Amino acid sequence: VYQVLRPMVRPLQKLAPTWKQLYQEHGHSLNVATVDCTYEDSKLLCAQFEIRGFPTLIFLKDSKAYTYRKQRDLDGFVDFAKDGYLEAEAEHV
Repeated sequence: VYQVLRPMVRPLQKLAPTWKQLYQEHGHSLNVATVDCTYEDSKLLCAQFEIRGFPTLIFLKDSKAYTYRKQRDLDGFVDFAKDGYLEAEAEHV
């Protein structure tokens, strides 16, 4: 599960505690990461995924990307990672 962001965006500041909780409680079974699109090293990745809004939440599985568009809470993230992503449209990466 990846969070793509720009650090000063207000929705990201609101999401930060939940994202940290996701990592703390599920980091042993999920690869929880953050990509900062303001860093030069991240710009190619952000362009590859055509990031236009921040934060963007992406679940990667089996060389496919699933953009998370539901309620931004811990239960929603965990459910999406378990099998909720199957309802989302997949994009090949």
